[in-house]
Amino acid sequence: MTAKKRIHVMPIAVCDSCGGALSVEAPLFHCALCNASPRRRSFARIFREGRIAPQQADAKALCIAEERANRDRIATHFAITPAALYGHRHGKGTVEGVDVRDLAPFADASFDLVTAVGVFDYVDGADRAFASVARVLRPGGLFVLHILGHLMHDGDAPPRLNKTLFSSDTWLSHVPRDVPVSTFFYTIGWTTQALCDAGFAPEVVRHDDPVGPQTWFLARRN
Repeated sequence: MTAKKRIHVMPIAVCDSCGGALSVEAPLFHCALCNASPRRRSFARIFREGRIAPQQADAKALCIAEERANRDRIATHFAITPAALYGHRHGKGTVEGVDVRDLAPFADASFDLVTAVGVFDYVDGADRAFASVARVLRPGGLFVLHILGHLMHDGDAPPRLNKTLFSSDTWLSHVPRDVPVSTFFYTIGWTTQALCDAGFAPEVVRHDDPVGPQTWFLARRN
């Protein structure tokens, strides 16, 4: 009789979103307890550390294509306005048809916080978008930017095309099927300099995660 193989699950980290233990056993991408992705876990840590705390009581946030868990955290400290290019999956009251490269629906200096978590992965023309975000932020306002780890690299090279695909039932299902979706590689050096050129004072924050480092840009509007 063949003995059954015993699998020992060794916790190697704690999920910053729910406090549950992560494991060395696959899959590492989502927390087994709360299903948080590495990006969501890392956002929870940044929020808990007070890095996104408002500077005034009536602070307002523009959340661009933000997932619900992050929106809920932000809403505990800010009056939020959800916005997205294709907005029906981003919650009640979402302003639809909003391109981050042209935030035309919003007035100058109207927000204290703008988040774009998982947005610039798909943006061609990031420097133009940074200028657009700077326009709608008040002086001293914060821009929170995150790009997926496999698209973010060291160095100073400008963004370049990774690949172009079409949405499916399991990937970006809210995007119309006939709309091509491109992803882009970024570098930390270029992104930092482009934020400076747009009028920000950026801070780079990197968290270790079992899946890989999570790199954030916390850019304060000058």
